[in-house]
Amino acid sequence: MKRYVLILGTILCCSLGLGINRTVRAAQYQLAPGVLTIHLEPDRQIYQVSEPIRVRISIRNSTSEDYVIASLPPWALCDLTILNDKNEPLLNKGILFGYRMRMAAIRYPAGSTQFVGFAYPRTTSGLLSYWAPISYWGYHLERPGTYTITAVPNFTTFAAGGPEMNRRFALSTRETSNAVRIQIVK
Repeated sequence: MKRYVLILGTILCCSLGLGINRTVRAAQYQLAPGVLTIHLEPDRQIYQVSEPIRVRISIRNSTSEDYVIASLPPWALCDLTILNDKNEPLLNKGILFGYRMRMAAIRYPAGSTQFVGFAYPRTTSGLLSYWAPISYWGYHLERPGTYTITAVPNFTTFAAGGPEMNRRFALSTRETSNAVRIQIVK
């Protein structure tokens, strides 16, 4: 029993630490406005109650320099903000699981756009997907209505060349993605 409590306590502390470190990490670095832009799209516009809502995130390098971002799943690179039809923010229930840190990075060449892919966290198949359920961010929309979803960047990047080579930057949380509207019907 003690071993179970110790393991559970360690998992909880690490999970809480991930959320705290993400906010602190981005705040430590100089902001790089306009360098990378985020685009969000749902897999469709209308859902039935209890259907999974999936989104895809792409990142565009809007500059003439190459940039590099750590290879992380979308729920680690961006937070989601969801507003109901009264423009009130919904609370998420927390990220249900973490992710493996890999010593890998993805290069975003000048002017390119790439989708953020990930391997499904609960399988060992290694299947790659670009569509992530919003439940991976801790959201469960169970009521009919119209919702607005926005992605908020929460990652750092660094230049892969030029005068700023290897200098680390953060995206401002004010540089959110486009807002997408979805509807849940009975």
